[in-house]
Amino acid sequence: MKRVELVVSPVESDVDLQVEGRSLYQGRAKATGLREAEMFLADNEPYQKLKTFRPPSVSGYNYPRFASRSIRHCLEMLPDREKEFAGYPMGNFFPFIVFLGCGLGYQIEALVERADVVNALVFEPDEEKFAASLFTVDWESICDRFLSRKGYDIRFAIGVDATERNLKELLERNLNKRVPLHPAMTIYFNHQACNINRSIAEEIRKDLPTLFASWGNYDDEMKRLNNTAFNLRAGSKFLRNSVTGSFHKPVVIAGSGPSIDDRLPLIRECRDTITLVSAGTGLKALINNGVTPDFHVELDPDYLIYQLLNDIGRDKLKGITLIAVNEINALVPGLFDEVVLYAKRDNPAPKGFRLEQYAFEHCNPTCTNAAFAIFQQLGFRNFFLFGTDYGFKDRTKHHASGSVYGSRDESSEVSVLLNDLARKNFLEGKLIEVDAVDGGKIFTRSDYFTAMRSVENLLHWARERDDDIQVWNCADGAVISGAPWLAPDNFAGTIGRILDGAVSEPAPESVIAGLVEVHHDPELEQRLAKVGTFLSGRADNLRRILRSSLRGKKDVVRLMAPLIDASQIVETPKGFNVPQPEQYVAQHLLRGTLMHYMTVGLYHSMAAADDSGATVVAAHWSKAFAGFLEAVPAHYASVITDQSTGEGRRWLEMTIHDPETVVEG
Repeated sequence: MKRVELVVSPVESDVDLQVEGRSLYQGRAKATGLREAEMFLADNEPYQKLKTFRPPSVSGYNYPRFASRSIRHCLEMLPDREKEFAGYPMGNFFPFIVFLGCGLGYQIEALVERADVVNALVFEPDEEKFAASLFTVDWESICDRFLSRKGYDIRFAIGVDATERNLKELLERNLNKRVPLHPAMTIYFNHQACNINRSIAEEIRKDLPTLFASWGNYDDEMKRLNNTAFNLRAGSKFLRNSVTGSFHKPVVIAGSGPSIDDRLPLIRECRDTITLVSAGTGLKALINNGVTPDFHVELDPDYLIYQLLNDIGRDKLKGITLIAVNEINALVPGLFDEVVLYAKRDNPAPKGFRLEQYAFEHCNPTCTNAAFAIFQQLGFRNFFLFGTDYGFKDRTKHHASGSVYGSRDESSEVSVLLNDLARKNFLEGKLIEVDAVDGGKIFTRSDYFTAMRSVENLLHWARERDDDIQVWNCADGAVISGAPWLAPDNFAGTIGRILDGAVSEPAPESVIAGLVEVHHDPELEQRLAKVGTFLSGRADNLRRILRSSLRGKKDVVRLMAPLIDASQIVETPKGFNVPQPEQYVAQHLLRGTLMHYMTVGLYHSMAAADDSGATVVAAHWSKAFAGFLEAVPAHYASVITDQSTGEGRRWLEMTIHDPETVVEG
């Protein structure tokens, strides 16, 4: 320890910790810890109500698909708490305490001796402070209080790179691993009322929409896997993630935010001197205004994407190279003359299906994120983001007028569907406010907020590796940290200056073309079968855990730690030295819906008035959960591996809003 010094006096019964010469406890570390524990217990007395997030409701599970329908049926058996909810009546135990700051650990020792803490996370930003605590409290005894009891759990998150950004990422990452205990059951114990730790926790609270948006679900993951299977069976071309140089010619990425209406003339004037990449619904906004991009990037796997692109017409898509995720609906590539696929590194498909060389970081959650991520990782350095508003000032104008959301086309089934959904989501849905580039505020949704944060994280990640990257925000929406706003009058001049310094560089189109290769996998069907085998094994293991006796709220809480571990951990199977690639695909397929099911069980049980009510809720929930897990293997086989059913091919022409057929029968 170089910065901290443990001070022990031969005449005093208490101790102190000095950090860079400054006393942390004024010689009273033990007394401070005991006082903090007593104050915490006084502020969190037994049987009070914990007022956080309300339990999930039936209205959140409307898709007529296998997993969503299963959860919906489960919720229909439980009390409706969508309107009348005043908090979670707590028992005489704590489901989940997050200790913000460890210090010398006396407050943690005192609290676990006096209270029944089922799950704990110890977060200490300073590794040397934690090292000092190894000499003061009996961590073995503290941990044994958790590890010796079934369903109890304690984790540690110790900072080694003490910047506030990295510490936030450390705590957030560890909290996200404890869903569903986090966020609704999370109670913070902030040691010494530390302002930095409080600030970190507050920033995590603000970013909770990104947590909820990242869960996913079995229905969606199965659709993605089914599309992947069809695309790989076709022997598709893929884009290799390989940096062959540093390229400075300007890349313009066009989304479909409302501000692109006013900015389109800028793109049109410079069209011959830029590489134009449309993203998602941004394509129609460009084409309807007479602008054809060089590349079009797609990320969404739904059949809706095929319908949208088909409505544009194949003639208008000529000359555009489609860059699509491996999960794209397998009907989409047939609409374009030139198609290359890519994979996402935060997805198990690259590992499970030998696509690592085609995988890119930070592609989620929107097409604009994917477009930026792909071109940045291929060595391009100058980006201009259009239509990346990530919000809107007017609820009635949330997309570009030329996009599918800009005008309702009664002759188009998909236009009618999407505009009806938009009315519900934008005019009636809950919105949040974020900072706008003009100094004011704009409205946004949780998914847009997640996309904006993802771009900011990608910028931070990219600049840690290459400080040559330049990104300008040419949208008139939300502030994007790390991407300065560029006024319309400055666009052409900035493009000109960049081009002057990049005259001798190759055209971006030729760079991309040199990275395309055909991918064949003769063992694909065997890999898909292995996924099914591992999926069945995971489901069986989870069902065994669910057989536990559930007689009250604490029993449900105690069930969470083993369920969380079973949903996250990929163990090495017998006969192997390491986990098999297909296991990660199986784990990913189930993960999202497991989180949803665990959240339903925990939150509704804890919302019950007493243990008797919680027991009834838990019985209905565990039966429904086990029933879903029992049906999963056959469902997987019917869609993915047993091609004789024809269900997988039927899925290619189904949106997430369409009911399943053979499987349900």
